[in-house]
Amino acid sequence: MSDFLTQISQRERFSEESASALERNVKALQGALYSLVVERILDNLETDENGLIKFTVSNINVQNKVGFVWGVHQRRTNGLVKWVIEKLIKLFDLNTAYMNAVTSVTDSLEQRARKKLLLNLGYDIDKRAIVPDSWLANLAAQAEVKQRVANRISTAIQSRMPLARFRQEFRDDFLDTKTGLGYLSRYFNQRTFDLFQQFDRSTQAVYREQLKLGYAIYSGTIMQPTKKTKGTRPFCWQRVGNLYDLATIESWNNDHWSGKIESSDVKLTCGGHQCRHHWSWVSEQMAQQLQKRGRKLNNLNPPKPQKTNSNGN
Repeated sequence: MSDFLTQISQRERFSEESASALERNVKALQGALYSLVVERILDNLETDENGLIKFTVSNINVQNKVGFVWGVHQRRTNGLVKWVIEKLIKLFDLNTAYMNAVTSVTDSLEQRARKKLLLNLGYDIDKRAIVPDSWLANLAAQAEVKQRVANRISTAIQSRMPLARFRQEFRDDFLDTKTGLGYLSRYFNQRTFDLFQQFDRSTQAVYREQLKLGYAIYSGTIMQPTKKTKGTRPFCWQRVGNLYDLATIESWNNDHWSGKIESSDVKLTCGGHQCRHHWSWVSEQMAQQLQKRGRKLNNLNPPKPQKTNSNGN
């Protein structure tokens, strides 16, 4: 039983650490891309005696270096995407170890599940290659970011902006130091915010279906409210740490709560938008053992406490 609980903690910790590391890596990649744009493009724009960017063939040729810049950036991005794939494979292995602590996973099931889950994201593990036009391929291409950079520079040249003002505005927009996001960070944040938690739940779902498991623990961390976030949503607050049967879990698909992704399966989305909680599926025998150890079935935690004012209301 302790090994089973340890495996849950390892998956949760690995998912959180991988998400934090991805955020740091993207921010570093964003800084490197910004420096490259400045060095190869902004530093080479010609201005007139008043500091205005000239609308000339020379400057248009400089603008066209966005393609070269993107080639260099893509080589760096490919390294990051490779890192993401390695993390996802490691998370799959942690899920397999967890399942082996719950029941028994055959080699053939493990291989089928690994191939299916990675292929869903766009990675062919047999060929060790990213599938063209897949989610992973688009994540690596970042065509929207490239177009946005090209458009900003083109507009600045055509409108003959003061170069000093353009450099400042471009820097503020590209790096967005006020919120900590920027062109690249925002792009990744929209696509990978809860990537590892989603992959963990998808892996659990594939194994659950194949192994016919009918019970699960809702797990993950409780986040307190901050100035930037509202903390753990009430739906998750009431379920974290509890054991539920499949019928009860699926019944929640008919409920409504703040943050829910409508028409989604709660077995894959948990609390909804940007949820970082997990399902850990168990056998009926293990569910019975958990109940004997005091874990109640289909129980809800008390409602999330509300903030009070100085009068205690």
